[in-house]
Amino acid sequence: YEDTKLAETMAMNHKYSRLTGGWLSPQFKVVFSASAKTNDSKLEAVFDAPTGAWDQAFGTRKVFTNKDDRMVFVGKIAERFNKLMKEERYYMDSELRKIHGWLNA
Repeated sequence: YEDTKLAETMAMNHKYSRLTGGWLSPQFKVVFSASAKTNDSKLEAVFDAPTGAWDQAFGTRKVFTNKDDRMVFVGKIAERFNKLMKEERYYMDSELRKIHGWLNA
């Protein structure tokens, strides 16, 4: 994250991702699934997701290369994981078993 060009590229990608809801540039997110994508928002943790249309267009953007902003996201990932393990345990166990199976693939 110290590389200037990487930081600039990530900032530009995040700007367009946030403005277009991930259409023009992929969102920085974690998907709680063995699949790469999901249509279920409760199975995702999205970095700096806008809270509404105004925020999407004009809100202050967080910066992924900023350690503090990134660590807030890591905390969000952990909270979502814990919640899913409590509320969707069968699903999560199943997905984790699939991912574990990749070790022997």
